[in-house]
Amino acid sequence: VREFKAELKAKDDEYVKALKRQAEDVDTLLDRMGKQFSAQRKAYEDELEEIENAFMQERQELLDGNKTELNKLLEKRQNLEVKFLEQRQARSEEDQRQLEHQRVKDAEDYAILKIRLESEIQTLEQDLEAMRATYQLNSEKLDYNYRVLQERDQENTTTIQQQKRKIARLQDVLSNLKNRYAKEDRRFKAENTELTDEFKRLTEQFKELQGKFHHFELADTRRYRDVWNMNEQEITELMRRVLQADKVIHEQQLGLNWYPPSEQIFSDGSENAQDQAGAAQDEEGGPFSTTQMDNDQVKRMLELLCNEANFLVEAKVQKLLDPLPVDEQNLLKIDSILKVLGIENAADVEKLLSYFLADADNHELIHPNDAIKAIKAFVEDHQRRDGQAKGKPRAATHAPEEQGAGTSKEEVEFWNRMSGIISDKTLRVWNALEKALQKYNELLRSRANKISDVSQLNQQNNELKALLNQYLASRVNEDLICPPTQTIRLDEYASFQNTGPQ
Repeated sequence: VREFKAELKAKDDEYVKALKRQAEDVDTLLDRMGKQFSAQRKAYEDELEEIENAFMQERQELLDGNKTELNKLLEKRQNLEVKFLEQRQARSEEDQRQLEHQRVKDAEDYAILKIRLESEIQTLEQDLEAMRATYQLNSEKLDYNYRVLQERDQENTTTIQQQKRKIARLQDVLSNLKNRYAKEDRRFKAENTELTDEFKRLTEQFKELQGKFHHFELADTRRYRDVWNMNEQEITELMRRVLQADKVIHEQQLGLNWYPPSEQIFSDGSENAQDQAGAAQDEEGGPFSTTQMDNDQVKRMLELLCNEANFLVEAKVQKLLDPLPVDEQNLLKIDSILKVLGIENAADVEKLLSYFLADADNHELIHPNDAIKAIKAFVEDHQRRDGQAKGKPRAATHAPEEQGAGTSKEEVEFWNRMSGIISDKTLRVWNALEKALQKYNELLRSRANKISDVSQLNQQNNELKALLNQYLASRVNEDLICPPTQTIRLDEYASFQNTGPQ
């Protein structure tokens, strides 16, 4: 506040000095304007007097010249008075007219000059009045600004007091926040330590689980392959029986020549399956087995990759790795970088190593400055190979998965071969033969039913004949007027007459 008051007092002194300087400047300006007006007026009067003197001098010289010429003319008058009388008169009149014209012109110039000077004087007086008005207006503005500054000074004093109270309150809040920050920082550090230990434990568990997963995956693959081989043998035997049935149908039922398919159909599937199973057993070392690679070269390449491609590690992962030892940091960084680059098996590691070899014969790595270029070339080649693989069975990320993709393809090919053993033409022949045999079977069934019906009718006829003979042989017929034997004979005779001899 003292500094502000001192500064305010200094400003007041400067303001008073500025007012004094302004008043002095205005007085100086007025004096200079008066002096300039007087000097200009005197200069104009001197110039006007010089113009009049020059005019009188020129008039005198003109008169002297005219007198001299007149004397000369008078001298010639004696010899040429008649000849030059009219010329002299005309010249005299012309000179008189020019003289009058010159006088009128000089008078007009004098009037114009006087008017111009008087207008300039009026303009200067108006400018003087405007300067006085401006001075008065500036004085009023300065007074107003001074009163405004006083009011602002009071407001600033009040604001300073409020800000002081606010600063004291905020300092208390800041001290409380610092205490809370210290407590939270200690708590978070302890929690970070616990989470780091938990992360290490989970990482080890994940690695163990990954190994178990790979082991069981290979075991399941072998078991699946055994079941597949067993089912493949059953399907092959069944298809052989189908072919045998097809042979019987062609040769016995249709009387056609039967041409057996190639035995290669039954051998391709089993051989490829055995190759796949052998490949699965050969890859027992896991997806990152590097038995065929130079361990020193891979190690040096991974170190170079960890040093030069650190930007591929995410910031969150980097923060989590800071508390860990250097060896574990490098190991986890390499794992993260390999995942980002899409490296998932030993073949990808070998492919990446080929980009980092400067000399394949001497097995020397490239310079660290060329590591980024090698990574970029590997990524472009990897993306190009992934693009070419679209539309085909998706490439596997692990060796068992690659085996599964190949197995699926072999299964599709196997079922395609098995389904193609019997052609569509043969199936249509089978369907037509089945329909014809069904109709023949129905006809035989109906004939068998009718044969049994005829046998029953024959048996009934025999029984009726025996009963009729029994009735005809009875003694009762002898007592009848018209015995049945005569009626039967008459009926037989009538039917014989109607039908005629056969």
